Amino acid sequence: MSDHLESLNPPSVTVRCGIPALQKMTEHGLTEQGFPCVVDEARIIVVVDAPYGFALDYLHTCRPPHATLIVATGNTCSAYWEELQDQQPTVLLVGTDLAREVADAVRRAAAGESYQIVPTDRLVLTPTERRVLRGIAHGLTNCQIAQTNGISEKTVQNVVSQLY
Repeated sequence: MSDHLESLNPPSVTVRCGIPALQKMTEHGLTEQGFPCVVDEARIIVVVDAPYGFALDYLHTCRPPHATLIVATGNTCSAYWEELQDQQPTVLLVGTDLAREVADAVRRAAAGESYQIVPTDRLVLTPTERRVLRGIAHGLTNCQIAQTNGISEKTVQNVVSQLY
């Protein structure tokens, strides 16, 4: 009966993307699949990681409490998608055919399912190593990386020497 009611009243969805044309295309595709798209924060939020980095920024700065988050990225770099994974979205889609996968992800997430579609090959980095790399990518000094992450500058130096 719950599935029947869900099909009569599909959940509304909010799409967030850093490229307006891609956001509109995603909204259009979801609407065609029967999911109404709304501007205000819906219970289900699809975060399209375009340009790369948009999803991480959104999850760090705008993540609404109690939302069901579906994150879709084409970036198959394991260090990157593992960082997205650390943010614990309900669904994480990596390197997938977004047009085909997002509507299915909305259906499954609305039914309470949590899952990931990620590449099988991984670069094994610890969370600390990923945080240090993120700091380097943002142009921070070793001292700034240490302060931001609550670790010693020596730890940052050790991580950098191990990675390079």
